Amino acid sequence: LQFTDVGGPLNYSSQQGFYSPGLNANLYNKPFVVKVGTDEDSGVLVDFAGRADIGDVLNWSQQPALAFARGETDVVAQIVVNGKDGSEFTAASNLLGVEINLPEPYAKQADDKREFWLKLPLTGDKPLLRMGVVDIAELQLRLDKGQVESGLAILDGAKNIQHQPDFLV
Repeated sequence: LQFTDVGGPLNYSSQQGFYSPGLNANLYNKPFVVKVGTDEDSGVLVDFAGRADIGDVLNWSQQPALAFARGETDVVAQIVVNGKDGSEFTAASNLLGVEINLPEPYAKQADDKREFWLKLPLTGDKPLLRMGVVDIAELQLRLDKGQVESGLAILDGAKNIQHQPDFLV
């Protein structure tokens, strides 16, 4: 992800580490508010919120699963940079404003809400990207150098199923 037109205070102190009450930035020409903080347990936290166009997310992620969706929605995300427990990118949205052109029960009108979540470890040799729509579907992709090595699609809201290495759907 590459932010442009970043403006606002970014501070550092030996007691608080890096922090910012709010930076203004653009992501794919859409305004985002970015907050930076440091937590003794979590490390550096970068929180950002704004609107995202599904077409821009598709271009960035190169995930064909997004080709069935179109529209724009509010998103909140966080990057945690932590040397102890590993770093992670998370994102969430209610998908209000996004239409999903799939058969029922996976279809969604733009004015309907559905809770979407995404988790991507930023450390490790083969991170497991997990994303889903609450109680409907989850996709788990094992990545190797940015390419999908294997994956698992969970439909019908199944709980507690974990991707197994070398399993390809």
